[in-house]
Amino acid sequence: MVVKTYISILLILIIVVFTACSNGNDHLTKTPALEKNQHQAGERMDFQGIIVEKNNSGVIVIVGLTEKEVKGRTTNEIISQYEPKAYDVSTRNIKENLEVGDHVKVWTNGMYEDSRIRRTTATKIEIVR
Repeated sequence: MVVKTYISILLILIIVVFTACSNGNDHLTKTPALEKNQHQAGERMDFQGIIVEKNNSGVIVIVGLTEKEVKGRTTNEIISQYEPKAYDVSTRNIKENLEVGDHVKVWTNGMYEDSRIRRTTATKIEIVR
């Protein structure tokens, strides 16, 4: 009798484990609300800052700097001091004529690569001044 009880409990546990571990993505479907949120990605500004370097692939933007903090300093000095606030922004699809010293608002694709300076791709850049 005890053996039958243990076997029954074991079978129930096995069924529960296999049911819980099965592919449970069947209940995930695209709803209009999800699709709406996906279309809105990139519509809000991600960050605002000053361009401290321009290169062939993009710009480096530092968030939260003032012109006073930038004036008279090299790019390397600025980046070294404000590295946690720095973004290496790819601008391949941006038509704006960006220059060092521009104050910009940046919209991105929402993907950030963590490296010494966070990397991302801009979907839109607006020069503030």
